[in-house]
Amino acid sequence: MLYRQFGEIKPEKVSYTEWPEAVVRHFINQSSKGTLAPDLDLDQFNDTYVFESPNGNRSFTASHTKSYGDGTVRLEEIIYLADSDKLGNLIGFSHVRFDSKNELPYWKNKPFVGNTETSKSSLRVGLGFRRLYLMNEMTSLVFGLSLHSDISYHIKPDAQRLWQRAIACGDAEDYMQGQFTRFKFLSTSEVGLELPNNI
Repeated sequence: MLYRQFGEIKPEKVSYTEWPEAVVRHFINQSSKGTLAPDLDLDQFNDTYVFESPNGNRSFTASHTKSYGDGTVRLEEIIYLADSDKLGNLIGFSHVRFDSKNELPYWKNKPFVGNTETSKSSLRVGLGFRRLYLMNEMTSLVFGLSLHSDISYHIKPDAQRLWQRAIACGDAEDYMQGQFTRFKFLSTSEVGLELPNNI
């Protein structure tokens, strides 16, 4: 997708065999978090992509369907994203939540940020801002929908500032969900950008 802030962002398909060990551990640990299910095997993950950064950092993705509690509570589609440095160390991570069958306004057609964190040693270099865009790229690719935020009551101030920055760049907007503010990315057509014919 083409953005005003970053230009074109495009993931490349990659095998889980190319994940750094820290990324492997993170994805496996997250796969069973909040459930009674065992950790996933690596070949059970879907949507395994990588985003390359000019500085040598890489951001890996994976997805799966998660059933909470005893497996009868709720099903969600989860997309994980993990940032690694040139040495393979985990320097940031996030995940997206999406319940495609839920008709409540909070959920309907709204894949949204479940969490996003950057390691202390890698703060203030733009990783969180970039990760927000990468999550939107993945929701557009996997679900055909733009990334949303959670309601403002659940969003930390630093995360809200990232969304405000995306709005200032012309790539996102805010809207009201009941009494709370939410944020969402605009599609390429909404911001009036088109890919050049030679891309």
